[in-house]
Amino acid sequence: MLWLEREAVIAKLRKRFSLIERVPVRVVSDSHVHHYELEDGTFFDREQRTLQHGERTTVLSVQNTLLLVTLIEAEGNALSIAELFKELWPDGSGNDEKLRKAVGRLRKELCKVSSYTIENELGIYRLKLVDYPAPEAENA
Repeated sequence: MLWLEREAVIAKLRKRFSLIERVPVRVVSDSHVHHYELEDGTFFDREQRTLQHGERTTVLSVQNTLLLVTLIEAEGNALSIAELFKELWPDGSGNDEKLRKAVGRLRKELCKVSSYTIENELGIYRLKLVDYPAPEAENA
């Protein structure tokens, strides 16, 4: 019962506060999306499970790939804990500890090659660009 109340509070907070930032992602291939280009120039190949930025490359585990795809394709690039449980553990075997470990592993892989991280605000996990370009650099 408390879980349902928690989800209702999170839904109300989502509407009231702008907790979710849009993460610009450009789909590189159109049919059966397998390639993504993130705003910082990082390329994600879903099929090969690789993240690449310049010469830096890392190979993701199957679970990290699923988690990243789920966040990229989610509205606002954000999902609640319950939504992530459904996506990552459809058999119902997910729990808070498994989710924290999965997110931690993906954060480590992301920081190897990109400027993205995953943040948790009030039970909502979201993909976020942490190093925005300076406005002067964009206009130069």
